[in-house]
Amino acid sequence: MRRDFFEEFCREFAKEMNRLRMEQRAGLTSAKRELVRLEGRRKKLVELVMDGVPGREVRDELIAIGHRRDVLEPQVKAANEPPPLLHPRYGRPLPLEN
Repeated sequence: MRRDFFEEFCREFAKEMNRLRMEQRAGLTSAKRELVRLEGRRKKLVELVMDGVPGREVRDELIAIGHRRDVLEPQVKAANEPPPLLHPRYGRPLPLEN
């Protein structure tokens, strides 16, 4: 096996794995943020009802929030934290010993 090909493979492998891990991490973070935002909005809508706003005026939005939470919560619970990023240096092979 040619060493230069192997080194190039290791660099590209580390780069692609890091890209995929960052993408996974960003998606998980985004879903968690959206759940927090949805909960805040749900609480505000409930407060509006408690303050006298007719429930029929907020019902559709509360239902939509519930449906969205039903989609996001299982995704967040099932998701594993992405593994740590690979260090570019360690994406390269160790020197061969003679």
